[in-house]
Formats: sequence, C-alpha cells, structure tokens
Amino acid sequence: MRSMHSPAAGRTSHRLPVVLSLLAALVLGAFAAAPASAGAATFTPLIHINACDRAAKCAGGNATGNLTAILRGRKPELLTLNEVCSATVNQVAKRTGYKKVFAQAGRAMCPGGRGKYGNAIMAAPQRDLVKTVEAKYSMQQAGAEKRVLLCADSTGAAVCTTHLDHRGKAVAQAGELRTALAAQLARNANLFFGADLNLAPPAARQHALPAGMRRIGDGRVMHIFYAAAFGQLGGVLLKNTLTWTDHAGLALRAPTA
Repeated sequence: MRSMHSPAAGRTSHRLPVVLSLLAALVLGAFAAAPASAGAATFTPLIHINACDRAAKCAGGNATGNLTAILRGRKPELLTLNEVCSATVNQVAKRTGYKKVFAQAGRAMCPGGRGKYGNAIMAAPQRDLVKTVEAKYSMQQAGAEKRVLLCADSTGAAVCTTHLDHRGKAVAQAGELRTALAAQLARNANLFFGADLNLAPPAARQHALPAGMRRIGDGRVMHIFYAAAFGQLGGVLLKNTLTWTDHAGLALRAPTA
C-alpha cells in the first residue's frame, strides 16, 4: 500500500485525549475504561455508514438528505462514509458545517454529474480535519473502481475508513489494512476506524483487526474498530438507515465525563 499524504500532527481535544498514559488521569475526557451504566449520559464519537449513494435502489441514488438528517440529529464527532459521491459530501458539509475529506475509489464516478465515487470522513464543525493517508491496496479487482484507505487527523484523534473488495480480494486487502492501522495506532493512540469490509466478523477479527483495537459490528460486513485503551465502548445499530441504503449504519457510543 502506498501512502500519498504525509501525517499531520493532531491537537488535543476536551473529548478525545491525545495520550492515554499517567497524564490521562488529569484529562477531563469523555472516554472511560468501562462501559457506561444504564441511563448514563453518552455521546457519539463515530458513526459509520455505507451510503449506497449512486445506486437507484438506495434513496434514488442520492443520500444527501438522509446523511444531513443523521448529522443534525445524532451530532457525531466523526462520520466515516463508503460508497458516497463527492457532490453528496460537499452538499452535506455545506448544510451542516461538518468538515470533510474525500478519496476517490480509483477512477470510479457517480452518474448524473454528481462527481467522484469513493470514501469520505467528516468531522463536527468544532473539530479540525486534515487528510493524512490516501492509499490504494496492492491487490485490486479489474475495472475503474479501486479500493483505497483514507485516514485523517481530527483534533487529537486519528480516523480511517475503507471499503474492501466483494469479489474475493477482501482477505488480502485486510492484511494490508491491519498493518496500516497498526501504524496509525502507533502514531496516535486515539484511533477510530469505520468500514464496510465485505468480511464477516470472524474474518474481520482474524485478518483486519490490529492488536490494540476493539471491534463492534452489525453481525455481517459493517465494522467499527476503536483503540482498546478506551475500554469497552458501546455500539448502536442504526436500522432506520435500511430505508435508504442496503446496510444498517453503526454508531459508537461513549460515556460523557
């Protein structure tokens, strides 16, 4: 895998502490080393969605309104997106104030003049967002669409997303992904990852999940990984997204300070 961008230094956040060490005891961060108790206040560090943005079967091939509603309603700190059009990302950012970075999946395009087709990361208006990695996997399927890894730094945290191949190359790509995520975790202990891996949970754990990260998922192909140092965090399956895309979204939940 070839990185096409240099890492940028993140800044400290009041919600996502930069280091998890003895200094963590002095940080009024929102992450705890234990799951939230019933009824405890929580916030959403990350939501992951496969937007199915160019397929007529999914919201008529335009996810702009639905993604805007999710950001306005759930207010995640970070959003990772697969199968999304650059025009959608631009419109959602304009409507919500969320920051954005985008990576085209090879030469894949969206129909109707809706721009490039690929993956995106968005960050809440109060956060910064700087792309750090845009890299193609060495193993690829034929055709215009190529699978890529996208990572960014956002106010003390690192966040990545990818969409692996569904025609037999996902396992090989997952091995490259695990190595890349391990490198990201080594440079920033506050790492989050959301993806449609086209791998079931056992294969995702075996081939893609690096040491030092935990996983939640939909029981099928959708996964969120997060740094194990945060403790056991909760997950919510966003089943209402099935009214406009072919995958349920995932939301990571963490206790507030």
